Amino acid sequence: FVSFRLMPDFGGTEITLFDAYVDLITPLHYPDSAGESVSLAVIRGGKFKSPVGLERLQSAWTHMIERGYPTELAPNRDIGAEVYSGDLINGKTGNPFDYAFGFTNGEPDGRNSPLSNPDDNFEYAARLGVEPIENLGFGISGTIGDKEGGAGEEEAEDFLPGYRSPGQQTIFEYTVTTAAAGQQFRWSPQAYYYTGPFGMLAEYIQSSLRVTNGITENTLIHKAAQGTFVYVLTGEDASFSGVDPQAPVGSGGWGAWELAARVAWLDLDNEAFPLYANPTTAVSGAETFGLGVNWYLTKNVKAALNYFQTDFNGFGTAIFPKEKVVLSRLQLTF
Repeated sequence: FVSFRLMPDFGGTEITLFDAYVDLITPLHYPDSAGESVSLAVIRGGKFKSPVGLERLQSAWTHMIERGYPTELAPNRDIGAEVYSGDLINGKTGNPFDYAFGFTNGEPDGRNSPLSNPDDNFEYAARLGVEPIENLGFGISGTIGDKEGGAGEEEAEDFLPGYRSPGQQTIFEYTVTTAAAGQQFRWSPQAYYYTGPFGMLAEYIQSSLRVTNGITENTLIHKAAQGTFVYVLTGEDASFSGVDPQAPVGSGGWGAWELAARVAWLDLDNEAFPLYANPTTAVSGAETFGLGVNWYLTKNVKAALNYFQTDFNGFGTAIFPKEKVVLSRLQLTF
């Protein structure tokens, strides 16, 4: 009835602990579409993924190498507690519904939270999802909570977000005189559909945050959306959690090959300029188109190649011309 997960990252100059949580599985269960027993309520405590972003809830087998703009506006991982049901939180589909309700320290959009709660405020998160038929799912999620602080170089990362392009350029940051000054509210409708070799995942998110520069205050509303589409050339079923090759490499086969495509956009509130963000060093929006090829050598080994092209809007386009980037990745999972 008890399980736990520890996931450290030893790359870079610092050791980062991404996941560190304990699950308490309650005795409440129901049968899924395959007749297997699924827990009706699991209590989780520690550091874990917030249940808001749909693509964030995918495992490392994401359809594209980098996650889309909605993940930039959604919370990442945070420290707190939640109760959840269904398998989507664990990266699976095929159950009629899922939910999650929890509270956390509260963190900026798209960032990994600090191991503290600097302003002593909490954030409340929820997700409700339904699968009317297997592998066709709809959901709505969101957060609400207060944030206070962030002015100055040392505090900014604990309260205020910065947004990145698919090529991992920082394309938007608040000025050092800007601080969070009240409620942050996010909401996100989302959907996915998988049938045979075809699959799609779509989400929209809107994030509003009250900010101040010490003289004036304003509520800024940022928006993002993306649609990702995949097709498995070798005939295996596409899925939310990746592809299981019918003929893996090493067993006389060539694995599974999957094509992927993405369209995405990011719209940052024009009211951010020039009082809260520098219009000459930050963009007000971006539109991205991406193509990818995924090669699943086995169910544990994946190679990926992506191309992204991004156009930027706003005064900052002088330092952010059209971005064209090729990314590659070799992944192992066990």
